[in-house]
Amino acid sequence: MSDDVSTRDLRPYVPQLLLSWARTHPERRTDVREATLVHVDVSGFTALSERLARRGRVGAELLTDAIDGCFSLLLGDAAANGGRLLSFGGDALLLLFDGSDHAARAARAAGQMRDSLLGVDPVDAPGGRVRLAMTVGVRTGATHLLLVGDRHRQLIVCGPAASEVVALEAAAQPGEVVVDAATAAAVPGLETGHTRGPGRVLTSSLPGRDLPDVGSRQMPASLVLPFVPEGLRDHLQQGSDPEHRRVAVAFVGIRGLGDEVVGDLEGTWSALDATVRAVQAAAATHGVVFLGADVDERAAKVILIAGAPTGTGDDAARLLLALRELVEDPPPLPLRLGATIGAVFAGDVGPPERRTYTVMGDAVNLAARLHATSTPGTAIVTPELVAASRTPFAVTELQPITVRGRQEPVTPLVLGAASARSSSARPDELPLVGRDEELVTLSAALTDARSGRGRLVELVGEAGIGKSRLVAEVVARADDLHVVSTAGELYRAATPYAATRPLVLDALGLGPGADDEVVRRQLAEVVADELPDLADWQPLVAQAAGV
Repeated sequence: MSDDVSTRDLRPYVPQLLLSWARTHPERRTDVREATLVHVDVSGFTALSERLARRGRVGAELLTDAIDGCFSLLLGDAAANGGRLLSFGGDALLLLFDGSDHAARAARAAGQMRDSLLGVDPVDAPGGRVRLAMTVGVRTGATHLLLVGDRHRQLIVCGPAASEVVALEAAAQPGEVVVDAATAAAVPGLETGHTRGPGRVLTSSLPGRDLPDVGSRQMPASLVLPFVPEGLRDHLQQGSDPEHRRVAVAFVGIRGLGDEVVGDLEGTWSALDATVRAVQAAAATHGVVFLGADVDERAAKVILIAGAPTGTGDDAARLLLALRELVEDPPPLPLRLGATIGAVFAGDVGPPERRTYTVMGDAVNLAARLHATSTPGTAIVTPELVAASRTPFAVTELQPITVRGRQEPVTPLVLGAASARSSSARPDELPLVGRDEELVTLSAALTDARSGRGRLVELVGEAGIGKSRLVAEVVARADDLHVVSTAGELYRAATPYAATRPLVLDALGLGPGADDEVVRRQLAEVVADELPDLADWQPLVAQAAGV
């Protein structure tokens, strides 16, 4: 496949390390190299996103400008010292420095990034100005890189390097760079101060000469596309404006990636590859986007989203079903799952040479914290996410918890299986406007129904355009008729005939919450008295009734 405009546009979304890897060692699955990792976490974007959301599209554009400006500064400092960006983690960056003097170049870049961000003016937003700050961890030593997955090739940084750099960054206070002992030992004259967790605070920036920017080579589409998540490819090629939108978001923590990686690299790769493939398959099955992966202590974090870049009409159910699939059919490595729903900033961010599609907001932070509280094999979700799903799920309520960044306690729910009992839609009490032509057609169908002539009307439209609202209006105008409704909800094979259950129960004169024994008894009576020819088929009819 030859290069084209869309392929060239996708190169900034793929780490240069991966493109080089694919070009020179396409068969390689693992890599261990002496390097220095730098983990940067920028704080302030969540507060800025929440405030700028009040300004609609203008607010999204202002937030994009702030993110682009910040990341351009930080990535410019990193690139000038030979650093390569491995991944964006929402508002975090993971950078790799390898080759000669990698520890010194990483420490110098970290200090320069700290100084650059201190020089950035606070951003004006409703409710007051917001100042961005960052915490940085720097770790030197053997670094394990694993390339996994099939629907797209995902780079995972794991082992002691990932765990330690995350711990160093977590120990830093705002505005601090914390380096480990190996970095300090490798850089003569490096000045450090207070102890912070497993490292020490960098007290001064290193002088040094910038490295030339070598840029990146042109890459054929056959090398670029496999590294782009399939749920993002069309969006990134076509492009769209950033926006604030309601999104269901989940974090999937993949455990077992600490010291085990050093002892059995090939075995860890095999288990991780199968696990990532399972997450990718569950996401693809239910129309959920596998957004990317980030480092964690003895683990990796995968973020899944439903509702961005585009919505489907029942994003909450799609995400919940994907999580249930991972719970019911667990992959080789243990998973911790946490999810919620809420308004977030969603869009393409970053400088022209290195970009990403990301989501930021309080809902993203809450999902990350819920996943951290879950136990392996358990999905912890919020009541808001379950309530937003048209497909009902069994849940178990846990004790309320307090999470950082929220004043009110959060009530976590353990996600159970999808229920075969259909959820009921709440009628919209607002007046319906702008659908006169459609109402004429549907009113004519009602008139025919009253005279005994049945009609089928197919109502088609994009998600969120108001199809359910229009149906509710027609039902409200049919108060003189017997109305039966069912929904083709997002059920799986474990709930067969879910859409037929309300219809059969209505025909039996029963409501949607009827007890199974009552359904069996009523069905037997109706068949014996009115439909004796169905006696041999009664077990099959019972299945359609959900019993």
